[in-house]
Amino acid sequence: MVYDLVEVLSKRYAARAKAKPGSQMKGLRTDPFIGLWRDREDMADPAGFVRNMRRMEWQRGAKKA
Repeated sequence: MVYDLVEVLSKRYAARAKAKPGSQMKGLRTDPFIGLWRDREDMADPAGFVRNMRRMEWQRGAKKA
């Protein structure tokens, strides 16, 4: 049973290993999910957005204690 599983997995992932570098990214670039938040003004600075969210969460956590 384990042998069969290894065989199936090796066949499935062998095709991916043979793929040209970057070929998987091509499909990702055309996915409609990518760029979903492109027009959000609050996401213009993603690092700042995350920093602000963390600060707000930490302040909220400090108030509970």
